Amino acid sequence: MTKPGDKEWLPYEKHLKRLPKKRVASGVFLLDGNGDVLLVKPEYKDYWILPGGVVELNETPIDGLRRELQEELGLVFSSFVPVAVQYSRRSNEVADVIHFLFTGTINAQQIKNIHLQLDELEEHKLVPLRDLPKYCKSRFVRFWPQIYEAIIDKKLIYLENIENIERDVA
Repeated sequence: MTKPGDKEWLPYEKHLKRLPKKRVASGVFLLDGNGDVLLVKPEYKDYWILPGGVVELNETPIDGLRRELQEELGLVFSSFVPVAVQYSRRSNEVADVIHFLFTGTINAQQIKNIHLQLDELEEHKLVPLRDLPKYCKSRFVRFWPQIYEAIIDKKLIYLENIENIERDVA
């Protein structure tokens, strides 16, 4: 029994359920020997994206990236270099997203061995790194100069992509 003035503590499990939810995703700039980057075309989007995807519960961003690359491309990679962390909040989505972006290398044999997960991806292609904005969605392109510089300079950057949330006032 609690005495007057004593605080009643919320069980930890209930506290966790009250916390805000955020999605975590990982993507990778897989560069070939010419400096071209591998893009994939999802069957559920009308634009190209970097290989990667949502990080699952109890998975690190790198482990999630490795799993996604194996599932979606049939390839196994061992090392990546972090290039950017991007926080996104959009008015049309349920949860905020934290994107971990990495760089890695892909060789001709790996490209030849790509086996797309056909229920997820339609095709893949290599494009010059500088041309990436022509293929990807605008909210990614917005930060392209900073990301490109970070890849070239081999530095880690932090980005925020916050769309204003407009609400109707009754």
